[in-house]
Amino acid sequence: MRYLPDVNTGKEIWKMVEFDSLNDFVSYITTTPINKSFKQNRKNDLSSEKPNKKNWSGTDSFQDAVDLMRNGWSIGAKRLEQSLKVSQNSMQVKTEAKQILSMCGYQAVVPLYLNGVPNNMINKKLTPVKQKVITINKALSASNSVSSKTLEDESVKCFQIIKKIEESGIRINLNLVISTGHVCVKIRLKSANERLNVSKLAFPLVHVSMFRRLYFKFIEVFPT
Repeated sequence: MRYLPDVNTGKEIWKMVEFDSLNDFVSYITTTPINKSFKQNRKNDLSSEKPNKKNWSGTDSFQDAVDLMRNGWSIGAKRLEQSLKVSQNSMQVKTEAKQILSMCGYQAVVPLYLNGVPNNMINKKLTPVKQKVITINKALSASNSVSSKTLEDESVKCFQIIKKIEESGIRINLNLVISTGHVCVKIRLKSANERLNVSKLAFPLVHVSMFRRLYFKFIEVFPT
């Protein structure tokens, strides 16, 4: 975990923290002790642990949410793949053919040949094309009154946008940004050199427990 510069909203100071991966985030929230504000609470009083209705928090318990994150949300991933029809092929590096001078090739450069220059033939060489990279910060925060279905539907739209951008040849760094005020967490979900992996991204980007269990646990353990 890294601390980023504080943000002054004009009314209060927000703490900003960043995690290099989802695994780093989950390791932090599962090994850090409950902070002062929450340590007096009984376990079932903690928002992350409450046996809320499953259609609101998405899971029966905090541990269920952690297990889904670590083992994969297979049902959600299959549903997402059907709606997106995302190819699971590895990323291909785009290349272009450039003309070069070589000792062998398909066409001679007569002046060079007559002057005894060894590289007197025109040949072609495939070279990687530098691709554009953009960073998307997907915000995942919502009021208590927003249904889990609405949160999931909006996240599917984000997936569709990401897929369309990458299909155009632009690579994406994808971060998940979560905040309910005072502290904001940024988690790297996908780097530009990684392919769009639905199985890996389905839970953190679409499942409501990412916000209503795992982030709530972060609030309960974060020191300040």
